[in-house]
Amino acid sequence: AIMAPVVVMRRCVGARGSGAVRCRAGPGEARRRRGAPWEVKEYISKKTDRTVDRLGNFTRQSDESIADPMGWTEESKRALKFDIIARDVGREVSELVKLAEVLERLVPDINVKTMKAEVLSKLLLGMDDVSMRLILLKEVFPYCNVSKLVSRNLFLLLDPDTSKVMQGCEDVREILAAESFDEGEAKRLFDQSPEMIVPSLFKEAVSEVKRLFPGKQAKSVLLSNPDIALSVQNLEHQERGNYEL
Repeated sequence: AIMAPVVVMRRCVGARGSGAVRCRAGPGEARRRRGAPWEVKEYISKKTDRTVDRLGNFTRQSDESIADPMGWTEESKRALKFDIIARDVGREVSELVKLAEVLERLVPDINVKTMKAEVLSKLLLGMDDVSMRLILLKEVFPYCNVSKLVSRNLFLLLDPDTSKVMQGCEDVREILAAESFDEGEAKRLFDQSPEMIVPSLFKEAVSEVKRLFPGKQAKSVLLSNPDIALSVQNLEHQERGNYEL
């Protein structure tokens, strides 16, 4: 929180010569007699900064510009999340915290801090399956940053059907081979567009590229224009469903 000045304008209305004056807001009577139409007060702002335009209006109105309440720190948020999970699943908080530390070591790109409690609970209670999925994914895509891949596509870890997930990965590998991606190009594709691990999206992106850019290699266009991949995304596997954005 920061201290910031505020100007309070004093406006009075009344019939001329009537002696009756009604003030809507303003300084004390002594200040009014001196003729000053305003006064400067101090107030505590809940904004993290006070970036203003030339008229004094706040230019940042997003949630990120609002300071958290006092005491509502990242540590307290994390503690509350683990308290909720522990109560729901009947485990000790200390046990869940240790499992979360293991998860963060296995998947360093995962964002436990902003992950929804329900999603985090599923991952923590299925750590054995999470470890196995990571190994299987690394076998299929040895050149990929699997940590980034799964953190942006949590369905790879959360889908209860492992065989379905792995079949989808095999389908993606077939598309890569059909479009002549070598390992380095495939790594670049997944680094810049992790959503392409979804075979239906990958197929749609390739089809769209061939329609828009006939005669050009689909892989060249996808690698040089990552936004094309975003244009064919659906809502099924978007990460916003797993995180508190």
